[in-house]
Amino acid sequence: MKVRWTREAADEMKQILVHLREVNPPAARKIRNMVLGFVDMISSMPYIAPAYQENRRYRVWAGVYPYRFFYHIDEQEDCIFIDAVIHGRQQEPYLQ
Repeated sequence: MKVRWTREAADEMKQILVHLREVNPPAARKIRNMVLGFVDMISSMPYIAPAYQENRRYRVWAGVYPYRFFYHIDEQEDCIFIDAVIHGRQQEPYLQ
């Protein structure tokens, strides 16, 4: 399946990487590589992450510590949409 980022999720990921590059460039590279691995993984195994308890339409992946990725699968479009990226300490995102 194709993987697409919503504008909000792409902006969140960009802000995370920009900040990390300023304070810890090796950590930024590590997170970037882990995110690329996550995208690769869900493109071939979209149901690997557990359903999000608050809204089962979404799945949540916490394998890129300390960040969590919220995504949903659109079977009709044969596509996965990454909807939100949050730090583990942040409040849960509002997902419709």
